Amino acid sequence: MRGLGVTGTGRAGRALIARFTAAGLCPEHLAETADAARQAEFRLGLQVLVLVSDDVAEVEALLFEGPRLGRDVGMLSHIVIVGTLPLRYVRALRGRIARQVALADLPFSGGMRALSLGRAAFHLGATPEAAAEIAPLLQALGAPVSRMGPFGAGTAAKVMQDALATSANAMTRLALDWAAAQGLDDRALLDMSGTLLAGLNGPLRDRPEEETSAVDCDHLSEAVEAALDSALCGAQLTPPRAHGQIVRPGKDRTLH
Repeated sequence: MRGLGVTGTGRAGRALIARFTAAGLCPEHLAETADAARQAEFRLGLQVLVLVSDDVAEVEALLFEGPRLGRDVGMLSHIVIVGTLPLRYVRALRGRIARQVALADLPFSGGMRALSLGRAAFHLGATPEAAAEIAPLLQALGAPVSRMGPFGAGTAAKVMQDALATSANAMTRLALDWAAAQGLDDRALLDMSGTLLAGLNGPLRDRPEEETSAVDCDHLSEAVEAALDSALCGAQLTPPRAHGQIVRPGKDRTLH
């Protein structure tokens, strides 16, 4: 792929560069410490930009400050954002970047080892046309890529996945605490429950080869907060009087 450039910090960026290079795409890399001359050289002939970051401040600096990759677009035709960012921020980028540039968001599920080995699962938000145009890049990932909808849909899907996994984990732990308070035998409980306790491994089930860390938990918390911040604002989900038809009132009774 001609004119491919990768920027952003961290191991994810290096892992993607390695995969693109192995696929013969020959990506250019813009380091965080690049001076103005190197930034100008990087922009020259740039057609497809892969921006790898989970940090809003870093994305802002790369797109609209310093290198101004989102302002001085030149020959740029596509920007692919790899990372989990706040959903509202991602969607707002469409109005800040020239329409001639197709935007795609591509968060992934899995750790760095899974990414390096091509085992991470990617969630793509892009138009069908944009997805087809960056197909060589997507194929080089060596991992499943699911197009979830237009720009922003990939981030929405990733946040929903994290929210569901986190809530399943929390409810499973509440159930286990209650079971312990009732004196249930742990081994018998596990045998009885079978796969119902799969929520214990929810948030990190896609990265079994890595240990859970405070960073993982913080990242999940931020993702869930971002989902709650933007989900269903002002939406009316239940038609008038429908709730009474779906959930019929029961008699009050004493709980034991």
